[in-house]
Amino acid sequence: MGSAGTLILAAGKARYLAAVLIAAIFFGCDRPLQSMNSIRIEIDIFSGRPNPGWTLTDAEATELRDLLARASVTSLTPVQEGLGYRGFLIHGMESGGMAGHVRVFQGLILREGGHADQAWRDEAGAESWLHRLAVVRGYGDLLADEESPTTHGDQRTR
Repeated sequence: MGSAGTLILAAGKARYLAAVLIAAIFFGCDRPLQSMNSIRIEIDIFSGRPNPGWTLTDAEATELRDLLARASVTSLTPVQEGLGYRGFLIHGMESGGMAGHVRVFQGLILREGGHADQAWRDEAGAESWLHRLAVVRGYGDLLADEESPTTHGDQRTR
């Protein structure tokens, strides 16, 4: 076989591998297709039943990343109050440099799990922003009895 034949064979293999990869991506998982920037928000409020949540649009995901990027490292930790509102959980931030479980609560951004927990001050108001989104998405009644996220800052402890 000449060099032209080898080139055609290689191109055929590349197309075949590309087709297999695309099929695996689109048909190999049992969940709906999501954006590559898919970030899911969960209101951590219930005990014993699923928490409500929603998926951010790409524009909202970009805005959330911008808010989180303005946070500064802190040694503060939130006051744990047990039942009721325990902040917002952010799922899907692995690509944003915050791998692990991310919680926004009481003016803090917490990465929980992994080798060590880390905390940042929520200086840009990510919790308030998420609270407003929750209200827009129809979850305002769940948060109506909760203090405004902007008042939590004074409740933090070391």
